[in-house]
Amino acid sequence: MKEKNKKELRKKRESIFIILNLLVSILAIAFMMGLESEGVSGAVIPKPQSALDELDKAIKDLKQPKSPATIVARTEVDLKPLTPIKESGQLSTTTISGIETKVATDVAATHAIINGKYYELDSLGRVVGEIDKASLPAGANVVQGTSTTQGPVPLGTQVTSETATKGYGKLAKILGIKNPVMGNLVQGIQWSAVAYFAIPFIGDLLGLEPETTKALQYAVSSGLFAYNAAEAVQASSLLGKSTGFFASSSFPAIAGIGVGIAVFILTYEKVEYKTVSFECLPWEAPVGGNDCEKCNDEIQTCSRYRCKSLGQACELVNEGTDKELCYWANPKDVASPMITPLEDVLTDGYEYTNTKPRPPSWGTTIVKTRSKDGCIAAFTPISFGIQTNKPSQCKIDFNRTTMYDEMPFYFGESNLYDYNHTQRMNLPSPDAINSFAKTTENETGGLTIQNDGRYTLYARCRSGNGFWNIDAYEIKFCVDKGPDTTPPQIIETSIRNNQPVQFEIDKVPIVVYTNEPASCRWSRTDQNFNKMENNMSCASNPMQMQSNLLYACSGELTNIEDRKDNNFYFRCEDQPWKPKNERIPMTQSYQFTLKGTQPLNIIEDSVSPSNETVEGATTTVNVTLYLETEHGYKDGEATCYYNSGNEDNYVEFLETNSYKHVQRQDLTAGTYTYYLKCVDLGGNQDTTSTTFAVFVDTKEPSVVRVLFDEDKLKIQTDEDADCYYSTNANTQCNYELTNEGISLMPHETNDNKKEHFAPWDAKETYYIKCKDKNGKQPSPTQCSITVRPTEISII
Repeated sequence: MKEKNKKELRKKRESIFIILNLLVSILAIAFMMGLESEGVSGAVIPKPQSALDELDKAIKDLKQPKSPATIVARTEVDLKPLTPIKESGQLSTTTISGIETKVATDVAATHAIINGKYYELDSLGRVVGEIDKASLPAGANVVQGTSTTQGPVPLGTQVTSETATKGYGKLAKILGIKNPVMGNLVQGIQWSAVAYFAIPFIGDLLGLEPETTKALQYAVSSGLFAYNAAEAVQASSLLGKSTGFFASSSFPAIAGIGVGIAVFILTYEKVEYKTVSFECLPWEAPVGGNDCEKCNDEIQTCSRYRCKSLGQACELVNEGTDKELCYWANPKDVASPMITPLEDVLTDGYEYTNTKPRPPSWGTTIVKTRSKDGCIAAFTPISFGIQTNKPSQCKIDFNRTTMYDEMPFYFGESNLYDYNHTQRMNLPSPDAINSFAKTTENETGGLTIQNDGRYTLYARCRSGNGFWNIDAYEIKFCVDKGPDTTPPQIIETSIRNNQPVQFEIDKVPIVVYTNEPASCRWSRTDQNFNKMENNMSCASNPMQMQSNLLYACSGELTNIEDRKDNNFYFRCEDQPWKPKNERIPMTQSYQFTLKGTQPLNIIEDSVSPSNETVEGATTTVNVTLYLETEHGYKDGEATCYYNSGNEDNYVEFLETNSYKHVQRQDLTAGTYTYYLKCVDLGGNQDTTSTTFAVFVDTKEPSVVRVLFDEDKLKIQTDEDADCYYSTNANTQCNYELTNEGISLMPHETNDNKKEHFAPWDAKETYYIKCKDKNGKQPSPTQCSITVRPTEISII
């Protein structure tokens, strides 16, 4: 409500300011129209009594019906005593028969423009007659004048330039400009500049929004210039003999106001800033179980995932059988979850004072066991939790709300339905908030001290059927309200301590996290905080807490050396909003080490397969990628990746994080190129590639020769193979290679596996089967060859 009132007040101020600016603009325009030089419009210049008498006599004569010639003569004679003011640019005002004429002095002009009409002047600057604009001679010195009434200017009226009112202004006089066109344009620039620089200050004083002030700045400046530009047009020859609207005295004012309004409309933009927060939470099924039966539609198998996705109360029965069904487990459960404190997650040194469940218990209080007042230590993370008797989703809030859905925060930042719910918090002390607010002369950044540091959290939990506890479960605690007497602590760092650093990287960014707002520095030597050379950018407001419930200080560590340990020392002092002498610095440094490394290398000879053919007997062949790494961090300990087509899309090896790396691939026949990349913990990396072919063997070995060789039977195959034989005439070729009585035909040497030998026996028939290294062999009833030795006698 308070914020709404502020917005309404701001809008009222804006409206008032816009109206005032328009009024001021109109008054300024009218003021300039009625002024000349530095005089005061409407000032009556005292005249000698004799002159006034003559003036009265002239007025009476003018009222009498006379011929035009008589009027002209009388007017000319009667006006001669009206002696001009001697100060250049000032005005005198007199009234002649209802005509108020402003008169100025010291003008050497031949012609004048008065109320849009052209007049010829004598050598003393007096009107001698009205002329057409077309009759204006070339090279004429034209000035402008004004009359407060309509109609012709009486002859003999002494006129001068309208410099002070709407012609030139001081800037034009300083520049020596006498041309009315240029004089008006210069005056327009002058007033536009004044408005352009003045309006932002006025807007700030009235508390206007920046976009409103900016639009008014452009509008008023443009309007003033447009007014003077219109006068310049009237003073020029652009309008010819026109005596209509564009030649009237109201045209410049209307032009100025119109341009100002148009510019304001075109440049005004209403800008609103909103903070949008995004949460990436697991998808949650709807409460209840009205849709559970949809899983049993027999269109698809009802899995546990499908069943639970239809409702929080859906359960799958007969799981693992062909009769799996999804149903609403307990539709009549209308009780809200029972809530009790969760002991296991409570931070050491704290306890719950009441552990009874809700209902009927109203809640619990968290107290510090070794503290006189039981209050939680300020700027110290604490964990606590609640437990429910059924899977529930729980929320928490500092404010007591009416409805469950009105509560903005999930307990423990989790929207899952579970039995246990854990919350972590880190709160500043009342003293820290008060001192921050007092020092910064600002509000407490959104924090509110409740009952001098005493807080109550309200928790509600909702069951899978959608029922939640109306009476919120209260978790009470207090925060130590005493002054902060301890130095800050560095709890975490964005880079792990003793982390290796990539070779030839001499600086890295780092963030250290403290338990409270602090100012931090670092040095390569362990020394006093005030002597440390390198400052860090730190959170200085109690509201600048990170998601880890700590406060961040960022900086950059430099001069990192390769192949050695680089030690850094951090120190911080708390309460950065306080004077230097009231802050508490760390007396011991936080030591941090970065390990310099050397380049990582992939051992080229270790990469396999490389430039070779991998064979297999099936349509897909098992290919094992293998490589080794060395140097880098920890003698080559690294993680390796591969891809087979896109160098930017790498997949991690199955066996890696060592100096040996293995990955299986099942490939069809073809030629392949694999790109390999290895990275160690310090960020050092090396890359290589390997190319190989895959051959799919689709046939068994063939016997190409049968020989008698030195009392042995010798056969030759078309590829490396192992051959077996049987001499059993009953089974013949119908045998397995592993059957009893089956003999292997040995190789003469291991280097030549295409030659196979068996003892020569002319009385036997050899049933031979051969199998290659891919396992290809004849079918169980077929032989590779059947050999019947024959003794040949030589006569």
